[in-house]
Amino acid sequence: MTWFWIQFISLLLSLFFLAASIRLIIKMDFFSDKRDYGWQAVRSDAIARTRLEKAWKIVLKKITLPDSGAWKEAVLLADGEFDEIIRSSGYRGATPDERLVMIDESAIANISRIRVLRNELMSALKDEDASVDYEKAKELLREYRRAFKQLGMMK
Repeated sequence: MTWFWIQFISLLLSLFFLAASIRLIIKMDFFSDKRDYGWQAVRSDAIARTRLEKAWKIVLKKITLPDSGAWKEAVLLADGEFDEIIRSSGYRGATPDERLVMIDESAIANISRIRVLRNELMSALKDEDASVDYEKAKELLREYRRAFKQLGMMK
């Protein structure tokens, strides 16, 4: 009979400490600190910044061409660079869409506008025969550029 009470008290103590640990992790906001560190690490990465600047020059060349296919390539290249920055900042989602949902306005001020424009253009970007609206493509690229500047990746 005493063995039963020892096990019962052990179980209660284990549950108490488990609940206390979970509450402490939630109160400390453990994972958001890691994301903040991730943004700081991205800002200080000179190699990533140089790669982004080279890719951005290609994006600007392609968006000025009169070809809808070149506009698609420009948007897809900028989208890929943005996703790479998000991924290296600590946002772990299976797809770029999942990673975009994780970001809040405090991290990137115009993230909601990027989500809206990206969703509007994504069906046309995936379909080879569909054409991309030039004005929307330019607007999405402007929003990407604002986000890159806010993150300290562009001048």
